[in-house]
Amino acid sequence: MEETEYNWLCPWCGRLAELPVQFPVICASRRCECGALGLGARTRDSDEIIDDAIGIFGIADGYMTPFDSDRIIGLQQNGVEVAESEDFAPRDGGSLRVLWFRKPGYLQ
Repeated sequence: MEETEYNWLCPWCGRLAELPVQFPVICASRRCECGALGLGARTRDSDEIIDDAIGIFGIADGYMTPFDSDRIIGLQQNGVEVAESEDFAPRDGGSLRVLWFRKPGYLQ
């Protein structure tokens, strides 16, 4: 998957996210100067996005369930803001889901 085929526009500040992520991640990723983190994976693999986010930001106690929606709530309970970009289709087919995360003061 080529990460350069998508303009990683930050949903909070509107700038192009061009910074590399300095954490070990399995997803396509970019970081914005404002501290937002974009993580992308094939739609069928979107649990990997949440796994990466939990690895970076942590999760509130009691929310580590097999359900993505519960785990997103656990991230939010831990002070992480979450936003979703529109899916996009790279040249090799299939769509990529991109979720954005930020925790004020965390990645800046």
